Amino acid sequence: MSIQELVINFHMTETCNFRCEYCYATWDSNNSQQELHHSYSNIKELITKTANYFLNDNPIKQKLGYKTVRLNFAGGEPVRLGSQFIKAILLAKSFGLNTSLITNGHLLTNTIVSKISPQLDMLEISFDTADHLLADSIGRVDRKKIAYPLNA
Repeated sequence: MSIQELVINFHMTETCNFRCEYCYATWDSNNSQQELHHSYSNIKELITKTANYFLNDNPIKQKLGYKTVRLNFAGGEPVRLGSQFIKAILLAKSFGLNTSLITNGHLLTNTIVSKISPQLDMLEISFDTADHLLADSIGRVDRKKIAYPLNA
């Protein structure tokens, strides 16, 4: 068995700016110190260990034969974490990891996009509906009842 790329999902946070009824993510900010994003040193340790293990020879690499490793930033909504999220992507890239992001796109401002786009190998935007009433009915709106990215 051989795959080209090993993808590792890093769920940075459970918090989200939407409250989709079908999702596990939480609406309110999670103040739990158990989430890694509260400590950059914990984020750094996790990404460092991930890169050191998966980018070097290891039993998983021997078995799967992957060529590259991609760290996929997910959530909740990782963009909510602002500078902690941006620093994590920069760190992952500095180790030679490919990077990707799963986002609802709502918080992707021009400033954030300009900072992360050179570091991203893939961007995945979750999009359920263009119908505002349907989006509202399933909880895919923010606290101001805005369902779509502000820059759209």
